[in-house]
Amino acid sequence: MTIAAHRSTGDKDVATHLHSYTNLAALPHTPPLVIVEGDGIHVVDDRGNRYVEGMSGLWCASLGFSNARLAEAGAKALRTLPYYHTFNQRTNVAVADLCHQLALLVVRDGEGASKLIEITVEGAEGDRSAHRIAMSIANSPLVKTAIAGEDANWGRVVMAIGKAGEPAERDKLAIRFGTTQVASGGLAVEGYDEAPVAAHLKGREIEIGVDLGLGDGRATVWTCDLTHGYISINADYRS
Repeated sequence: MTIAAHRSTGDKDVATHLHSYTNLAALPHTPPLVIVEGDGIHVVDDRGNRYVEGMSGLWCASLGFSNARLAEAGAKALRTLPYYHTFNQRTNVAVADLCHQLALLVVRDGEGASKLIEITVEGAEGDRSAHRIAMSIANSPLVKTAIAGEDANWGRVVMAIGKAGEPAERDKLAIRFGTTQVASGGLAVEGYDEAPVAAHLKGREIEIGVDLGLGDGRATVWTCDLTHGYISINADYRS
């Protein structure tokens, strides 16, 4: 096989590169743009002309060019562990972190959701029991609407614990919102100050903590609040 010598990048491209979505008959007479640099949403050709890059879809979705954060993240990965599989019960930090972030994005994207809620249950008789109780709290419409209304109604949390069908004793329950304890021994904390709780509930990331005081079981789940937006999305879409 013989290939003729070509001096410019454009000449090399026309002679050896089979372009897609291109008029190949016209290509030798209208050489391709040779892109040499990228900057954010722009690309620059070998003559210094600057263009907005609008190509996206199917196989291509640009995150921006010459992004220092992405370059550093890539360099860090290459220096440590560029890639590793997840077969045979193996994983790695990047995969676990990515899947965790994607899972939280699914929760944040709940219909009409305005808040991400993290629910941690400790002191259960076992991890499975803790998980069932956490899920009961997370799936409770009364708890979710209370959070949407920024109401620290810990009685609703107690209700959700009770209906989980798992071992729990009212007189051992402790409940917190954020870092503020609101209930201990099944009763409101003496001298309870609602101000820090109210401030916490105005945020977009809410923490509810429950300690059952029975054992070492522990679980954390995430959910979202239940707002009027959910009703609008699911009731008003028909014309």
